[in-house]
Amino acid sequence: MSLTPTTLLFKTKPTQQLSEIWKAAVGKRSIDINGSRFTQWQSPTEVLENVEMLTITGNTAAWRIADFDATKFPNLKYLYLYNNQLTGFSIIGKLEKLEILHLQNNNLPALHLQSM
Repeated sequence: MSLTPTTLLFKTKPTQQLSEIWKAAVGKRSIDINGSRFTQWQSPTEVLENVEMLTITGNTAAWRIADFDATKFPNLKYLYLYNNQLTGFSIIGKLEKLEILHLQNNNLPALHLQSM
């Protein structure tokens, strides 16, 4: 994969918070966060209207994405959340442009998705 100025690639530090990443993501089309230790989800405070692809993989702490705010990602097409320790996932709003949702290799007992 070739990285362009529109891609934000993060190898997170154990103490890094999602809020720090969201600030750096303004104007980017793709966000790739790998090897994190997030224990809770924080939606961005700003709308990340350019983001089409969000990848969060390799999270080593048990966590849940509660209340993924779709209004903060209005152009999201690809949401990759595989190989994490997700124990729950819920979305507020609709991801109208979403084409791919990848949740393989998590600890989700069941997944109930309404029309996205």
